[in-house]
Amino acid sequence: MTALPWPPAWRRPSWGGWRVSVLCGVLLVPVSAATAVAIGQGQPGRAVLVGLGALVLGAVGVAARPRRRAWVVEQSAVDVDGTVEPGVRFAVRPSSVLTGMALAAGGVALLAAAVAMVVIVASRGEARFLVGAVVVGVPGALLLVGGIAALTASREGNAVDLTANRVLVDTGHGRTAVPWTEVDDVTAALAAVPVGRSAAIQNLIVIAVAPSVDRAERLVIACDRLVADPALVYHGLRHYLLNPDDRGELSSAAAVRRLEAGRVVSADDPPDH
Repeated sequence: MTALPWPPAWRRPSWGGWRVSVLCGVLLVPVSAATAVAIGQGQPGRAVLVGLGALVLGAVGVAARPRRRAWVVEQSAVDVDGTVEPGVRFAVRPSSVLTGMALAAGGVALLAAAVAMVVIVASRGEARFLVGAVVVGVPGALLLVGGIAALTASREGNAVDLTANRVLVDTGHGRTAVPWTEVDDVTAALAAVPVGRSAAIQNLIVIAVAPSVDRAERLVIACDRLVADPALVYHGLRHYLLNPDDRGELSSAAAVRRLEAGRVVSADDPPDH
């Protein structure tokens, strides 16, 4: 099957995959050795800090490894308010406990360093440390929040389900069901999370929905959590949004055949989404 068009808004990572995993593995050796040396020399504080660094390196190495993207989608049956609706499912990988622990530990370490800098400013009046506290503290807070979110997320039933009547999204923090008639648009987006002087890039699928008191106005799907090729999920969502007459096939194997064949891109679909 021909590869589906990659949305222009998304970035193809120029650095990642096995290169990052290998680099983290190489750096993990001396960092782990430094942890052992600190323990042998009776320096528990230093051992803890260096050990946290080793934990973060290991988590990054594991998270960066390339994953095989699958074209296969599966039929599903979802319970919506007591009614079972047949549909198709794109599986979503559950949040990693190890990654959550690494993010939380890294966030705590950075926040501790930021607090130490603030103490220096308050006790010694050295204002130059205030900028450092902000530079270190903001990424630390983001890492801590991300770690807590990963650790508290559900690890069962994570998926994006499409039925003839609605879209259902569950990425670990509760399922949201939106009727197709209330979906306004499906777009590709790019999120840049500042980390020091650089930024972590994340490709996203954004489902804009009609305002409601019991849900957000946007459902956001992180592409690196998808088991299937994110381009397939994106174009599949857009196809059934723009072609309501085809939604009936979501109750049968016809939708699976269409998605597996990649017949979800039409000539009138705007290329800038």
